[in-house]
Amino acid sequence: MMQTLHATVRTLILIVALAVLAQPLLAVGSQSQDQDQNNDQAQKPAPKDKGIDPRSNPPPPDQPPSKPASPEPAPPKPPDDPGKVAYLAQKDIEVGTFYLHKGDTAAAIDRFQHATETRPTLSKPWELLGEAYEKMDDKEEALKSYQQYLKIQPGAADAKKVQKKIDKLKSDLK
Repeated sequence: MMQTLHATVRTLILIVALAVLAQPLLAVGSQSQDQDQNNDQAQKPAPKDKGIDPRSNPPPPDQPPSKPASPEPAPPKPPDDPGKVAYLAQKDIEVGTFYLHKGDTAAAIDRFQHATETRPTLSKPWELLGEAYEKMDDKEEALKSYQQYLKIQPGAADAKKVQKKIDKLKSDLK
C-alpha cells in the first residue's frame, strides 16, 4: 500500500513538473496563432468609403493657427466670512490700542488703518486713528479720521468732544 502511495505521489509530481515546463511552450504557440489571425485581418480589404452625403452640412473652413492664449485672469477672490472680518477688525483695534498705550504710535496707526480697511463702516478705529495721528502731530490726517468717525457715528456719546477736536484741528491748520 505504501508503494502504491509513493508511486501516485511521484506520478503527480511528474505531471505538475511537465505542466510547468509546458506552459512557456503553450504561450509561444498561442502567440503564433494570434499573429496568424492578425495577418488574416490585414489581408482583408478595407470597407469602401461611401463619400460625403450631399445633404449634410459642409465641414467648417480651416482656421489659421491662433496665437497662444494669454493667461486668463485669476478668478475674483471670494468675499471673506463677515464674522471673520469683524473678528479681525476687532483684534486690530485691540492690538492698536495696546500699541498706542505702550507708546508705539506708528504701529498703532498701522493696526487702526488695517481695521478701517477691513471694516470701513466701523467707527471706533476711525476715532482711535484720529487720536494716534494727533500724537504724531499729523493734524490733517487726524482731522480726516475724526470727520470720518462722526460721519459714521453722528450720534455718538462723545460726538461733542470729537467735534471740539475737529474745530481745534481746523483752526490749527489755518
